Amino acid sequence: PEIAVRRKTVFLLNALLFPTSSVPPSGSLREPIHDNSHAAHLSNPDRASTSTLTASALKTHNISTALVQALTSPLPYGEDGDITEPDANFEETVVMSPGCSIRI
Repeated sequence: PEIAVRRKTVFLLNALLFPTSSVPPSGSLREPIHDNSHAAHLSNPDRASTSTLTASALKTHNISTALVQALTSPLPYGEDGDITEPDANFEETVVMSPGCSIRI
């Protein structure tokens, strides 16, 4: 697999575990927000939380095990799979990932 895909996957997992949102202070909304709106998280910030679902999926599908395995036994990458040394950027992202610490 392409190393850029691996890096982005870990980045997205981290983004789902620690979502950032800019929710305005309560009472500052002027127009009603309907439940089927994409902006429904503005009236109910808990609706935007993905941490619990993501952590559950990491455990259920053994994703954290796969992250640890990717660190300990990295796959070759590059156009022809000719680069066999570990990718520092990928390693740093995985090590900083709470997905690894969930398993430990």
